[in-house]
Amino acid sequence: MDEETLKPQLMERFPGIEEDVLIQCTSICKTFNITPEDLRYKWEALIYNSSIKDKPISFFDANCARDLQQQLQRDLAKTSQTKAKTTKTSVAKRPMRGNALGANPFAPPAGRTRTGPSVKVEPSTPSISSHQNLSTGRPVNFSMPQDYESYRYRYMHEKLYERASILDEQIDRVAEKVLQHYKLEELADPSRVTLDEVVVVGRIVDDGDAKIGETSTLLESSRMMGSGVRVPLEFDANLKTRCASKRATGSTGVDLFPGMIAALKGKNGSGNSFVVSEILRLPPLPINSKSEAPSSLKALIACGPFTFESDLDYKPLLQVVEAARTERPDLLLLLGPFVDSNHPLIKAGQVDLSPASLFRERISKHLTRLEADMPELVIVLVPSLRDLISNHVVLPQAALERDPELGLSRVCVLRDRKSFFTEPEAPSDVKWCRTLAFSQSMVSLSVQPL
Repeated sequence: MDEETLKPQLMERFPGIEEDVLIQCTSICKTFNITPEDLRYKWEALIYNSSIKDKPISFFDANCARDLQQQLQRDLAKTSQTKAKTTKTSVAKRPMRGNALGANPFAPPAGRTRTGPSVKVEPSTPSISSHQNLSTGRPVNFSMPQDYESYRYRYMHEKLYERASILDEQIDRVAEKVLQHYKLEELADPSRVTLDEVVVVGRIVDDGDAKIGETSTLLESSRMMGSGVRVPLEFDANLKTRCASKRATGSTGVDLFPGMIAALKGKNGSGNSFVVSEILRLPPLPINSKSEAPSSLKALIACGPFTFESDLDYKPLLQVVEAARTERPDLLLLLGPFVDSNHPLIKAGQVDLSPASLFRERISKHLTRLEADMPELVIVLVPSLRDLISNHVVLPQAALERDPELGLSRVCVLRDRKSFFTEPEAPSDVKWCRTLAFSQSMVSLSVQPL
């Protein structure tokens, strides 16, 4: 289809289109061999999937044309990749003569090929249908372990017995591991009077509002092992620590904190407190038996506030964005607070913008430009309890709302205390998964085989 035929049809499909955008759309139709009608449908699908609520479908400018062209390029690359893998599979399944006796028994089957994973973002940003790292050519999966929509209504509505049951299961699960690792016959109830030393497992809790210390530390057992009774702890002057690994024994340093599940050895002679003579370290995680790790996942993680206390220019955020452009990671994880309620200028009222406008002008604008420059990048935002743009001020905290005033387009927004999975394509037939678990005070990146 020639240019003279395309232009009238494009002007009909996109009313009010500018001349330079019209030329760009004409080039797109010729390059990808699509009609103006199909181009219009693809634009509507892109807008619908991107959840850009503040931009009408009829609005079409140069930035929209660029986004549409990038989406078409990703779709074309994905189609080419699928065709190439289909061809390789069909060739590999052909019978080979004279090679049955000399086949390598340790080689992978000839018909097995790696399945090219497509990016799956559920459910807050279905717009990210494909993330292909342009620097490495590596597709990246992004998914969450449970349905986000079915969990939204549960914030601050958990029943007390359900919460207690989960806490009990954690203690019982760790107790079983301790029993197997140290080859113990049984675990005891810390609240029962005993003259012999026994091993108990429970959760460390503090005594009311006081800070945890030698005189304000209690051990809470599960309902199955000790009816959930809290027992005060006393530490022997000759306290020892038993290492779970055979490589080292007799280390004396150990940290206790509220919520920690601990295995302790001692006795309760008076019935008033449990005297600890030895702390048993929990069994370590199983060691990965794979000699070589698969292709690595490159992640850039930054935590707010992203501005100095003297201004609201968000210069540290600009440094993070520039670092992302330079390093070209697969994942950019930004932890709040984004609009900090404890910022001196905000507390003093020396700001002219609303929290949503401040977020849109100082944060969303730069992230949108970064998305345009790096369409393969997965950007994840996690709020903080100090965020003024979040409606939840207690844990567990809901994800940021997709309010048009915030200017969020394809950015993934997750709740606090959440795990999600990012999976690069491994060079072997073994699938690997990187689990990124985070909370307000901790970020951990672990590698686990699927």
